[in-house]
Amino acid sequence: MRDNTVETLTEVLGSMDDRQEQAEAVFAALRSNDRTRKRARTLTYRCPNTRRCALAEVYSSPVGVLIHHPHFKMSPKLNAATSSEEGRRANTLDGDRHWKARTYFLEAALNLTLSCDHIHDALIDREQVTRDIKAGHAEVIVTA
Repeated sequence: MRDNTVETLTEVLGSMDDRQEQAEAVFAALRSNDRTRKRARTLTYRCPNTRRCALAEVYSSPVGVLIHHPHFKMSPKLNAATSSEEGRRANTLDGDRHWKARTYFLEAALNLTLSCDHIHDALIDREQVTRDIKAGHAEVIVTA
């Protein structure tokens, strides 16, 4: 029985990796054509700052709702206060404060964690994302 459990877990984890690769491939295809990307973008979550940083872009696709968090930069002070050196090394482009973009299907998340230099770790429940899409919102300003 133990072997079946290990095999099942291996299959589940493998399918999660496949789905993540699919999300990245779909976004790469969207990114390669700005016109298609703009038409496919359903919703953008933005920060309340006058710069209106894009915190998350939501795309409807035939294979699922795709979430893309663009890369962002944090101020040195906020970055030091809210992250560890190890975390920065693993999750930034420069090993310090230029945070990597992330892309995944909505089904893979319980919520969206949204950050930029103006708003940090704001949470949006995935059901809220679905409600915002159904309501036809093109843009939502996140206030924390």
